[in-house]
Amino acid sequence: MDCGLVFACASIDVAACVRIWYRTKDDICSAMSVSLILLSEAWMYI
Repeated sequence: MDCGLVFACASIDVAACVRIWYRTKDDICSAMSVSLILLSEAWMYI
């Protein structure tokens, strides 16, 4: 196997992993924000 191909695949895998991590992080942050907003609104009615 060509070393250039191995390194190219490894760099693509890292880029894909980072891209997925950023998307997941954004989704989690958005979900947490919505949860905090809903909790703060709930506290207003208690």
